Amino acid sequence: MPVLSSFNKEEEIIPEGYSVEYGGTYCRLIIMNEGDVMHTSNLMTQAVTKELEVTGQLNIKGFLGVTLKDLKGNVFGTLCVIDREERKFSEADVAYLKSMADILSYVIELDETKYNMSFLSVPIIPIKNGISILTLQGIVDEDRPRVS
Repeated sequence: MPVLSSFNKEEEIIPEGYSVEYGGTYCRLIIMNEGDVMHTSNLMTQAVTKELEVTGQLNIKGFLGVTLKDLKGNVFGTLCVIDREERKFSEADVAYLKSMADILSYVIELDETKYNMSFLSVPIIPIKNGISILTLQGIVDEDRPRVS
């Protein structure tokens, strides 16, 4: 599972493109956790995370992560905050990151909608005088209602 984007003003903690097997990720733990959130002040002392290969590789302690969901409530990713030092995250921190995740999810959904809208400009193909057809384009899947 690759890291898509990572930012820190002071230093690079996780390089973009860093990859780890899904089973050994914090993302999996966030998605499996009730409430779609996981936080700990020290990943190196928590029973579930201290054994993960990624914990030793990245040498990070403070961690807060929440899920990213589409408009239907399906999880498609995670948004995380990490610190090399121990950090106790407050409920306000959790609420703030959840708000940021909601905004990011919405922006991603808008981007997908914009992409899908490009399929709306379809050519009209004349068959004969007074009869034309529109080609079928776009995403055709089980989410589209059947026309009877």
